[in-house]
Amino acid sequence: MDTRCVSLVSFFILGVTSVICRESDEFISKTSSTQENDAKLGIFHGHKTTIKKHPYLVALVTDGSLDCAGAIVGRSWVLTAGICGENVDPTRTTVVAGSSDYSTGQVYRIQEVKVHPNYSQLLDYDYACVQVKGRFRWGRTVRPTRLPQQEPTINTTMVVAGWGHTKPDEVEGFNRGLREGKMYWFNTTICNFYFYNLTWSDRMACAYNPGKTTLCTNDWGDPFINKGVLYGIFIAVSSTGYCTKDAFPVILADVFAVTSWIKNTTNIEKY
Repeated sequence: MDTRCVSLVSFFILGVTSVICRESDEFISKTSSTQENDAKLGIFHGHKTTIKKHPYLVALVTDGSLDCAGAIVGRSWVLTAGICGENVDPTRTTVVAGSSDYSTGQVYRIQEVKVHPNYSQLLDYDYACVQVKGRFRWGRTVRPTRLPQQEPTINTTMVVAGWGHTKPDEVEGFNRGLREGKMYWFNTTICNFYFYNLTWSDRMACAYNPGKTTLCTNDWGDPFINKGVLYGIFIAVSSTGYCTKDAFPVILADVFAVTSWIKNTTNIEKY
């Protein structure tokens, strides 16, 4: 049995010095079977919000059901997780913008999906650019986010919003309302410890707010924003404490690492 320990010295969120020992762990992504049988909680400890506070947020909806979230990055472009883009069927999936419940708002058919060419379902290069037919109509509830010019510093506060389930029971927890929470850009060295069975790369990051905020099923693709800038996209979470206050950090696709690819792929204009 493989067990590892790490000392978290003066970690400002926890406010204590502690030693954590843990056994081998597994992570959960959109394609994991675990998510179908475990609790589905959405943004734990989040609170209700509206699309006016998150006008960049869109929903990828297939046959009326929420599939993933994404962020508007251009007049016709959305950035989401690679696994979300890979599963898009343009004949069945639409992009819903300007909606707090992902059923009303602006609805767009999909023109094209470009998954990162190096994506392989192993959480690396987990990006997809989705082009809608036509152009988004800017307003108070529909606006683009900005791409980062540098990596955020450790412990930067990130705001995340999405439509994930809010209770362990799937039926009672069904959520049409938008919720938001805060998480902190986490130290990747420590995060690498939490997921030491996972091959880590510079295209991966993580966020944490222990005991307060975590993400779960139906939050795939949720954008992580600081001051209007898109820094991360939710792609996976540990099975340990899944959808509870005991959850481990969430795994993100690091946006800054592929800004050149995003710009080259979308030809998005500057704002």
